[in-house]
Amino acid sequence: MHKNKRGLSTVISTLIIIGLSLVAITIVWVVVSNILSKGAEDISLNAISVDLDIKKVYSDGSNLIVDIKRNPGSGTFDSLKFFVSDGASTDIFDIGNSSLNELEEKTFSLPFKKLINSNFVSKISVAPIVGSGSSAKVVQSSVKELKLGKDNLANVGWVKYHGNPIFQNVSSNLWESLLVTSPIILKNLDGTPYKDSRGYWMYYTGGQYDIDLSGNPTVISLDQMGLVTSQDLFNWNRVQSNPVLSISNSPSYDHGDVQAGTVLYNGTHFLVWYSSNQYNYAQSQAVTPKGDNVTISFATSTDGINWVKYSGNPILVQGLGDDSGDMYGPVVIKDENVWKMWYSGHNSAGHLALMYATSNNSYGPWTRYSNNYIFDPGYDIFPLEVWRDTGIYYMFFFDENFPTSRSIRLATSPDGISWFNKGVVFIGGQVGDWDKYVFGVSQVNVNNKWYTFYSGYSTSPESWGIGVAISPMRVPNVKS
Repeated sequence: MHKNKRGLSTVISTLIIIGLSLVAITIVWVVVSNILSKGAEDISLNAISVDLDIKKVYSDGSNLIVDIKRNPGSGTFDSLKFFVSDGASTDIFDIGNSSLNELEEKTFSLPFKKLINSNFVSKISVAPIVGSGSSAKVVQSSVKELKLGKDNLANVGWVKYHGNPIFQNVSSNLWESLLVTSPIILKNLDGTPYKDSRGYWMYYTGGQYDIDLSGNPTVISLDQMGLVTSQDLFNWNRVQSNPVLSISNSPSYDHGDVQAGTVLYNGTHFLVWYSSNQYNYAQSQAVTPKGDNVTISFATSTDGINWVKYSGNPILVQGLGDDSGDMYGPVVIKDENVWKMWYSGHNSAGHLALMYATSNNSYGPWTRYSNNYIFDPGYDIFPLEVWRDTGIYYMFFFDENFPTSRSIRLATSPDGISWFNKGVVFIGGQVGDWDKYVFGVSQVNVNNKWYTFYSGYSTSPESWGIGVAISPMRVPNVKS
């Protein structure tokens, strides 16, 4: 019995050793197989010689436009993957069927999706992809990255906030039941934003339907000035006393419209220059010739809400030349102790272009530089914002070739008088977008980012609103 037990023990030990050897061989084979497979895969991917260059990056307002060029090199790939970062989050875009031939250049449009600061793109990478679906592999050796620095940040341009419009009219508020437009961010005289415990301030024009002689609503807007405040520049709250600057209750120089052009805080008082229309629709139909009578007026306030109209209004009336009709959109700055005003003059032929006046006081008297336009690009224009930087004057204006154009443009001047048209800096959206047409720009710099507030309008369906676009630079790329 003892001999049989020892024989059985020997057999069992031998079988165990054989089994362990087989397990060990299997494990080694799996490891080696994976290594060989991975090595083959790496060799396959690295054999691809794809040299891509990111040639140009800019924004059209809603999309990031990226120009890619492929340099000489063998190999093929199936698609591209873009990584767009603002430093806080990253958008990833998979562009299928996007292989490039050697020396070929293509433009890709990447719609902003989730970037927190989509205007402030700090880095963009592009990676060639081999395969598709679960088998897709990034050719790591060919990933190209572009960090946007001081010299090329301006290429990003003004990027529309994905939550636009940030502010729209409310039908239950009669005075603004038709429209809201023409945002004006309240600033100090030095151009910095005014801010108190309520946050930033924005004035705007609200409109309701005017009435005709029979008391029926017309398609004409009766405009007045409102105020909203915000802690973050995206969420705005109306003040309870809107409108804060109203039309006169009886026939007067501003019985028809009060359209703010500039609002400033001088350290003790709030100042507003506005277009004042004497006639509402019913009045204009009762006089000959029929139409508006728009002048420029002035008001002050100690709290920015309760306004006192200047007793000498209107402070600037029609002249003998190119502003003999009406006067719109006063843009005012204080420059070297001189108050300077640019406005749109309406001449006898119905044309609108730039006029200029100066004064030693905010309320006047104002003196025209000339009875003739100082800047006339050949189409109707309205000044929106003027500032001076390193000896150069800059002006945003919009062209009134409605409904075919209406874009925001830039002009520069060495003296505020002789202006040079630089081209388009901002355009509207597509048909059906709330901002198909854009106008009414007001800018502010907060934490080294420029927030550009603008008016938007659409005809299908009809809608008005205010949006914001953001950029690391004040002046974006200019499109001729």
